[in-house]
Amino acid sequence: MIESLAEAIFVDSGYNKEVVFRSIMPLLEPMITLETLTIHPVKELHELCQKEHYEQRKPVVSLDNGVYSITIDVEANGRVFKHTSTASDKKMAKKLASKEVLKSLKEANFSL
Repeated sequence: MIESLAEAIFVDSGYNKEVVFRSIMPLLEPMITLETLTIHPVKELHELCQKEHYEQRKPVVSLDNGVYSITIDVEANGRVFKHTSTASDKKMAKKLASKEVLKSLKEANFSL
């Protein structure tokens, strides 16, 4: 319930983490601080693409001998940012690939 409330505030505030914390901090203290908050990389990448109107293509998924391979592909301002990760768990492969695409976007100074 708290997560849903926080997400609604986050979207309504224009993706401002500080507004979320001011709104729900009394419910969370002392468990979570602004420094310890992390957003799941898949969710963070999706929200960034929505906010900045980047094209996030459908992930390419393959399975070989019980190992998932997922390629995440984002086009931002005419540049393609792409990464493939592998893991025995599909969700983990997607998380790792998303994290690397976010890292590439950050290194290229694309709205992070």
